[in-house]
Amino acid sequence: MSTKKAILMYGLSSVFLFVFQFIYHKFGHGVISASLQFIWILPLICGSFLMILNRPLHTLSNRFAFNLYNMGIASIVNGFVLKGILDIAGSDSPYLIYFYIIGLLLLIISIVSFIIKRFSHQMV
Repeated sequence: MSTKKAILMYGLSSVFLFVFQFIYHKFGHGVISASLQFIWILPLICGSFLMILNRPLHTLSNRFAFNLYNMGIASIVNGFVLKGILDIAGSDSPYLIYFYIIGLLLLIISIVSFIIKRFSHQMV
């Protein structure tokens, strides 16, 4: 994947999440959820982190780890969006923690995979 395409996709994801939370809060009858209000920042931060690591670790060329990274971000974003929706509805769920745990595990596995692939290519 090219750097420009990755930046565009993370940027569009952030724009979509910003518009989604804005519209959802407009129809939330004055109730605002912090986890939903700032969710659009997560793809920006994670995408920026991936672009920073691209130079030393070649993150965009390792397709498997890149897909794991994106799945981790998607899992965490879905957890925050669901939490925000449940907050506005005045409800809660004990299963939200699983979104965050699975997302963090996927992010950790992908970063370890980036590092392993990078250093295995240097040794050859």
